[in-house]
Amino acid sequence: MEPRVARFFHVCIVVVAVIALTAIGLMSCGGKNGVLSEIILTPSTPSVAIGYSLQLVAQGVLTDGVTYYMTSLTWSSSNPGIARVDANGLVTAGTVTGKVTITATENDSHKYITGSAELEVAPIQSIAVAPAKPGMAINTAHQFHAVATLSNGATHDLTSCLTSSLIWATSLPEVATVVSTPGVAGSGVVTAGTVTSQTTITVTDTRSNISGFTLLTVTSTPLTSIAVTASNPALTSLMTGSSLQLIATAAYADATQMDRTLSMTWSSSNPDLASVSDSGLVSALTATGTVTITATDPISAKAGNIALTIN
Repeated sequence: MEPRVARFFHVCIVVVAVIALTAIGLMSCGGKNGVLSEIILTPSTPSVAIGYSLQLVAQGVLTDGVTYYMTSLTWSSSNPGIARVDANGLVTAGTVTGKVTITATENDSHKYITGSAELEVAPIQSIAVAPAKPGMAINTAHQFHAVATLSNGATHDLTSCLTSSLIWATSLPEVATVVSTPGVAGSGVVTAGTVTSQTTITVTDTRSNISGFTLLTVTSTPLTSIAVTASNPALTSLMTGSSLQLIATAAYADATQMDRTLSMTWSSSNPDLASVSDSGLVSALTATGTVTITATDPISAKAGNIALTIN
């Protein structure tokens, strides 16, 4: 074979091999056939309480629409004095307020595609204990949460932060005890004892000295069902623009009943038809149709609902 022809075939073989290897590499990337085009960080506009931490998550978007969670990233903060970020995307706020840009850069190619989120560090204005006004059966346990409202109006669940400075307490330890070890998993877990009564669960952030509390009712038997009714039982329909107060009544195994309206998690099957507040107040919007309003006990996960017609 002539040298020029041999060189031609050699070049062709190399080109074909490179194309084949590239295709194999793309196909072997977790079954993804597209190419990384974007990185999205969530939350996209996070807020963090002074001294606390927050985990950011990076999601890659491929050109074929496939999304996946990314781990091979280089993280950076535009101002580590306000908030720093570790190699896993865990952001830790400092002691001063302000805004920083947190950036994640992919490491698997030479394109250096990035995703970013603007994060604000703000002081705590108030703390709420969730669930609010709950009921628990004796000898059961549940994780309670300290949810801070910050000066910018955002909320931040402080409970699981490794940098937590929360101290939990109960007014009647014989009714319920609470784990109070800042920064340790399980802090804020309430265990009901064998005494049926009410006790106040309090949480205090020792940095700001701001506290929140809720009233816990410990019952002798577990919750069996929840009935959702209207404050006016004859009403099952609403005119658009009007509102209706719902009531959630919990039934227990010993046949006792308790109004648990304020301690339920409320939801609407169609928020375009009707919204529902944390206190069970339904507001009919501009659309018409049928909507189901559900009340769920955050501890037992028992739920009840009611169907309303919006016209």
